Amino acid sequence: MAKSSDKDTKKKTPEKEPKKIPAKKLPGILKKVYRADKIEKALYKKIYISSDLALVKSLFEDNPDKPGTVRVPLDKMILKSDFKRLKAIAKDVKKNKGSFKLIPFIATAAFVAAVVLAVIIFKNPLAKKGMTMGMQKVFGARTDIARVNVEILKATVTVNGLQQANANEPMKNLFEIEKTEIKFNLTEALRGKFDAQNIEVTGLKIGTDRTYSGALPAVQKAASSDSSVKKSESAISKKKDAAVAAAKDSIEA
Repeated sequence: MAKSSDKDTKKKTPEKEPKKIPAKKLPGILKKVYRADKIEKALYKKIYISSDLALVKSLFEDNPDKPGTVRVPLDKMILKSDFKRLKAIAKDVKKNKGSFKLIPFIATAAFVAAVVLAVIIFKNPLAKKGMTMGMQKVFGARTDIARVNVEILKATVTVNGLQQANANEPMKNLFEIEKTEIKFNLTEALRGKFDAQNIEVTGLKIGTDRTYSGALPAVQKAASSDSSVKKSESAISKKKDAAVAAAKDSIEA
């Protein structure tokens, strides 16, 4: 019993006080003297985390040496944990200082907006045209597509009302698909590769009748081919004439 009473009478070891660091060791940006009406723009607006801003604001007091200004009293003692936070805050403020340039930002934002707008306006018509031309080249007959919708952020392509004509029977379709939905890998697409992760087909019909011929206009193909040949010949002729003229000029000189 005596032993237990001795233990009870022993004094408890006093808890250590948290370590504090004087404000004079703060980074320079927090030791500056600020005008009271300018500190908001000069410092506070550059601190984006509300708890950090509250901590910084709690340090500043009216400067008795210069009315209308505020500063952190250099003899103020700051908890070590808060001091570390303040150093990190000061580092972030310095890092961001002057890095934000308004004109380049506006130019970049305008460029991005223009690209996004162009994609939104033209992506579906271009996708429809590209798909139509590609399928016509493969199957050798007319391809009809009612609608193509490309959703870049959702990484989805939806094709509605696809009819692929039969090259051997122009008034027949090889197949007809009411709706096709393709989900692709956006990361691979940005690298220039198409990786279809899931394809859903609904309303598939084989050998359906067409209301108009699915034959591709052969005359138009020939005309296009002749036109390209003529353009090539014309370009060669112009180059030849230019070379002859240059030779004549050099001889006369």
